[in-house]
Amino acid sequence: MSQNDKKIKTTQPPRQKRRNDFELGDIIGRGAFGHVHEVIDKETQKHYAMKILPKALIIREKKMNYVKVERDVMTKLKHFNITRLLLTFQDPNNLYYVIELARHGDLQVQLNKLYTIDLPLSKILLAQLLLAIAHIHQHRILHRDLKPENVLLDEHNRVKVTDFGTA
Repeated sequence: MSQNDKKIKTTQPPRQKRRNDFELGDIIGRGAFGHVHEVIDKETQKHYAMKILPKALIIREKKMNYVKVERDVMTKLKHFNITRLLLTFQDPNNLYYVIELARHGDLQVQLNKLYTIDLPLSKILLAQLLLAIAHIHQHRILHRDLKPENVLLDEHNRVKVTDFGTA
């Protein structure tokens, strides 16, 4: 094999991930257009969340614009208090969004468990939420559906704003 052949082989883009590259775990969330599973990348063993959106439902409900808006907004926004979109792909039946996993779920679940949050923790969570909102607004985007269910908490209880379908 010549030196040029080696260069050609090493410059090929990596293969696009597919559904079979992930081990599907429990459902960790449900939305109007699909559901979210915890998944493990079989190659790296890293945990992610995978939003699975059935194409037939999206087409029937005429919601393709919402799906595109969410993808475009999440691709544009890069901030530690906003859920990162890592990968998108599709198969004949579904669209897939692989996003960072927020292990502690949404803020509403935590509020239901705790009933109240003490003032110091409230200030920290609110400050992180305001940082996320400021970043979103700097990009001239409005979230339009900000509620405790759309505020996730990662393994360190850091705020991660999610669900940009109506942005």
